[in-house]
Amino acid sequence: MLLRFQQSNFLAYATTTIAANLMNSVFQFYYVNLFLNQYKISTYWFNAAQTFYLVWNSINDPLFGYLQDNSSFGFLKHRRLNILYGAPLFSLSFLLPWFGWVDKTSPEWLAGVHLIVSLFLYDSMFTFVLLAQCSLFTEISRNQSDRQTLMFYSQIGSIIGSLSVLLTEVISNHMQNIHNFQITCVVIALLSWCLMSYTGYNIKTSVNRSSDDEMDSKNRVENWKSAMKPWLEILKNKNFISFVIMNFFQVFHYAYCTNFFSIFRKHIIGADALPSIFQSLMAGGAFILPSVAVLMFSPLILKYGSYFIIKLSFLFKILIGGFFFMFGYTSPWLVAAFMILDSTIVSATFSLFNLSVSDIIDHDQICYNRSRPLSSMIFGLNALVTKPAQSLAPVIILFLLNKAGYKNDTMTDTIEKSLSEAIFYIMVFVPIIIGVLQFLLWNIYSLRNTNKDENELKFKF
Repeated sequence: MLLRFQQSNFLAYATTTIAANLMNSVFQFYYVNLFLNQYKISTYWFNAAQTFYLVWNSINDPLFGYLQDNSSFGFLKHRRLNILYGAPLFSLSFLLPWFGWVDKTSPEWLAGVHLIVSLFLYDSMFTFVLLAQCSLFTEISRNQSDRQTLMFYSQIGSIIGSLSVLLTEVISNHMQNIHNFQITCVVIALLSWCLMSYTGYNIKTSVNRSSDDEMDSKNRVENWKSAMKPWLEILKNKNFISFVIMNFFQVFHYAYCTNFFSIFRKHIIGADALPSIFQSLMAGGAFILPSVAVLMFSPLILKYGSYFIIKLSFLFKILIGGFFFMFGYTSPWLVAAFMILDSTIVSATFSLFNLSVSDIIDHDQICYNRSRPLSSMIFGLNALVTKPAQSLAPVIILFLLNKAGYKNDTMTDTIEKSLSEAIFYIMVFVPIIIGVLQFLLWNIYSLRNTNKDENELKFKF
C-alpha cells in the first residue's frame, strides 16, 4: 500500500515537471530569437529589459520562498495549493511573448515594454510554481532511495515535456510559420494547465505544514523581528555558498545554450548545410537527450553519488571545448554534434542539483534543530544568487556578437565570416572557462556522501 501511495505521489510530482518543460523549453529556446529577429527589438531596449529582469528575477525567488515557508495564508503555505492556483496564471504568462505588440510603424520602445512585461510575468509565475515543486522534492520523502526514484520519474517527465521544442520546430518550420507556432503554444499552455492541476489535486508530502496555520499577533511580531536569523544561518553555510556560486555559472551556461542555439545554428552551420529535418531533431535533441542521459547513467549516480558525477561533468566540459577548438568549425556535422553534446551535459547536470540542495536543506534542519525544513527559503536564496545569470548571459553574448557585426543591416561575406569566427570562439571558451571555475568551486563542497533513512540522517564530511 505504501509503495502504491508513493508511486501515485511520484506521478503527481512528474506531471508538473512535464508541464514546466513543455513551456520552459519553448520559452527559453525561442524568446531571444523572436524579439531580436521577428520584433526587431533594439539593442538598447533588449539590454534594458534584461537589466530590469535581472533585478526582479533575483528578488522574487527569496520573496516567494519566504512567503511559502512562513505565510499564515493557506494558499501560500501549502505547496499543493501553490501549484494548483498558480497553474492557470503560469500558462497564461507563457503565451505573452508569442503574440506581438508591434508592427512596422510601432515605436521601438513598444517591443522593449513587451519583452519586459513578458519576462516579468512569466518568471514570476515560473518561480511561484516551480519553487513549490522544488520544495516538494525535499518534502515528499527524506529517504535517499525515494528521492532517486522521484528523480527517475522527473526525468521521464522531462523527456516528455522537452518534446515541445521538436514539435514546434517541425510544425512552425523553425518558426517561419508564426501562425502555426502560436497555435502550438496555445495547445501547450492548455495541456500544461491540466497537468499542473493534476499535481495540485493529488500530491501529498511527509511534512505537516498545517500545525502553525493559526498564530497569535504576538508570535507574528516575534517572527518578523527574527525573520533575518534563518537567512543569515543559511548564508553562513560554506556548502551552500560553494553550491550557489557553482550553480551561477551553470545557469549562465544553460541560458547561453538555450537562448542562442537557433541563432548559432543559423550562422555557424547555415540554413542549407544540414537537412531541415535534422536541424529540427538537433534542436529537439538538445532538450530531450539530457534526461535520457540521466536515466542511462542512473546506475553510476547510485554507485558513486551525485557529487562525483557532477564533478565529472565539469571535466567533460573542458575536454569537449578543447576538442572542438582543435578541429575547428569547417564540418557542419561536427559543429552540430558539439552543440548537442554541450547542451546535453549542461542540462543533464542540472537534473542532479536537486539532490545536492536537498542534502543542504536536510543538513540545515539538523544543524539548527528546525521543526520543519526551510525548503523554499533555501531554494529561493539559491535563485537570488543564480538567477541574474539568466539575464547576464544574453546581454554578454549579444554584446560579443554585435562586436562581430550581428546587428548590421547588411550582412556581407566578410561580416558573416567574422561573425562565424566570433561564434566559434564563444562556443569553445564558454564551456572551458566555466568548467574550470566550477571544478575548483565544487572541491569546496563537503556533503559528498549521504546515507539517509526515514528516522536518521548522517552526513559524512
